[in-house]
Amino acid sequence: MAELLPHEAEVLGAAALIGFAHARRKARVADGVLVPLPEQDVQLWDHTQIAAANEQLGRAFKLRSLGRFQIEAAIQQAHINGVLKGTTDWKAILLLTEGLCKLWPTQGAEVSRAAAVAEVFGPEKGLEVLNAIPKSDVPFQPTEATRAHILAQLKQTAAARESYDRAINLTLEPAVRNWLIKKRSDL
Repeated sequence: MAELLPHEAEVLGAAALIGFAHARRKARVADGVLVPLPEQDVQLWDHTQIAAANEQLGRAFKLRSLGRFQIEAAIQQAHINGVLKGTTDWKAILLLTEGLCKLWPTQGAEVSRAAAVAEVFGPEKGLEVLNAIPKSDVPFQPTEATRAHILAQLKQTAAARESYDRAINLTLEPAVRNWLIKKRSDL
């Protein structure tokens, strides 16, 4: 699509987003357990694919027609750059997630914003933002996983364990489930 529509910013943004995710596929799971991005072996990443995604995202931004996929790709880019540089720019990630929440308000975006707030302003503030997200009729696994992570940071072990249990029960992907079980047992 990016080759067919090289002047469509959101097509380029989507291509970049997919490229960033695809470049890390070999590092995402080890021994049946999810490996979070900050813990991934960068030697397993496809750095040529990352460079191509960076180039596509740069071309998209030059078109000055900002959209959801460009912001999501920029968030992935910031996380990848953080791992490569050894320090993540959480303030930039927070600004990007706030922009995503304004442009494309979803529960997933709001949960990501709460996680970024926790990194920038501390877990108490992150939990406050997470608790302010309107409750859905359908339980949302990322909400529970993020809540568990923040509660663990706050040393609220029993509450974190309960949130991990809820997240585990909502998880269909075995590698993610195994990672959540590991995190719960680490409490």
